[in-house]
Amino acid sequence: LDEGYTLNASIEKAEERRQQLLVLRRFGVEIIKDVEVTDKDKHYGKIDLGKVCNDENKHAYGIVIEDGCSIEIEKEGEE
Repeated sequence: LDEGYTLNASIEKAEERRQQLLVLRRFGVEIIKDVEVTDKDKHYGKIDLGKVCNDENKHAYGIVIEDGCSIEIEKEGEE
């Protein structure tokens, strides 16, 4: 409310956010194959996102490190 939202607008924003999180959860459940924790203290890791749709010889990974998050594409067998 401090940011100029009315109660109704705040409720709408909360519902929009809830819907976004449901989509994100579904995406995560369906696409994430495995998570390798590389640093427990800093919560870093490598997320296996599976094969790249248009190239069965490539694999996608989500990377979480100190510099932030990124997606890397690797040829099969290069890990």
